[in-house]
Amino acid sequence: MSVCNACPSNPNCENCKQFIDGGTLRKKVNPPRAVILEDKENKKNYNGLLYVISRVGMLIKTTAPRQSYIVDINDEITAKISPVMKKDLIDTDFNSFDIVKVSRKTSQDERLSRDEYEYLFSDKKDLIDQLTEDLDENIKNVVREKLKIDLLKSELLDQLQLSATYKYEKGRLKQVSGDKDSFIKESDMLLWMNEALKQNAPRRETLIDPEKERYIDVHSVPLGYQSGGFVTLDVTNIVQKEKQLLEEQWQSFREVTHALSKGKVHLIKYDEIVEILSNCELISEMEVSSSTQLKEVREMIKQALVDVNLQLKNQYQLLLSVQEGLTNALKHVGIGKIKIYIHEVKILIMIEDHGKGMLLKDIPKATLIKGYSTSATLGQGFHLMTSYCSQLFLKTDTNGTTLILEYLIGDNK
Repeated sequence: MSVCNACPSNPNCENCKQFIDGGTLRKKVNPPRAVILEDKENKKNYNGLLYVISRVGMLIKTTAPRQSYIVDINDEITAKISPVMKKDLIDTDFNSFDIVKVSRKTSQDERLSRDEYEYLFSDKKDLIDQLTEDLDENIKNVVREKLKIDLLKSELLDQLQLSATYKYEKGRLKQVSGDKDSFIKESDMLLWMNEALKQNAPRRETLIDPEKERYIDVHSVPLGYQSGGFVTLDVTNIVQKEKQLLEEQWQSFREVTHALSKGKVHLIKYDEIVEILSNCELISEMEVSSSTQLKEVREMIKQALVDVNLQLKNQYQLLLSVQEGLTNALKHVGIGKIKIYIHEVKILIMIEDHGKGMLLKDIPKATLIKGYSTSATLGQGFHLMTSYCSQLFLKTDTNGTTLILEYLIGDNK
């Protein structure tokens, strides 16, 4: 068993819970909580993310060596944790720990108390509902909504990790606090501060550390004549959470589009295109930058269909669909490309452009509603194309849109 890629946001996945003890009291921490692993013996600290907690164990993602640490749970409670070797975690950054001692200001124990565990790691929204249950019905929902909005703001702020601060004065930088990130160049910081001073306004840059897959926000803040300050924030957790939410949203639209089109329209990603075109032979291709070329495209398709067992009616529908697809590419991007692939049981037409892509929320409507069109969609012809082909594959993102129209031939229709 391994930790799944969707951890910890997938509520149906229990994989990660299996790596610590604690029985039914094991819980995912969502979003993962930032923790500091303190190595008192060597006087070193390591960053980590707490993914799963129970009264007797923790699952922490960290690059720290596998050994015992002290972890601050809150301002009044610390826990000594000891690593537990798990075969499936050896080649990952996930580490399983047993809680061997819990220290409080007034007492010590071998585990978190039930009250501590419930308060610290229960869903805070559930706690809000419990605490406001006895309020008058007229104000209960209003109070709950306000508290949950404040909770969301607090959780977002918790995701921000201050990396370092710098003081700038007359062309010189001095680090005031935190650890310096080696990939942030001092020469770049000086340029950013000069721009911020010229505009008399804060400036923000987002940098990516490819080696550690970290995202750092650098804020240049002018404070006076030839003086200012820098704040660097590690926003990796926020970026990862945003990517996770976007992926979940994409998967939802994929399922909705597939269901509403009765399995005919498939929302795909770039990597899936190769699989769809496997075992297919590229017959011809053409780049189209003007509507005057559409006649040439029709002739190219007719030539490719000479030896293909496709009824005249279906040929007409195919030509009409291609014309709609290319017309929309020309309208929204100004240039498009068509490729024709042949397989023994089907013909595939691929139309691609490098525009800004479609909005996910528009895809189900464009697929199902006749005449639906926006400036960012494939236009009214999208519904027509889905009606005429046997399968439609759609890849759309900020790098452009790719349409693959599939038509069955011969006895396979």
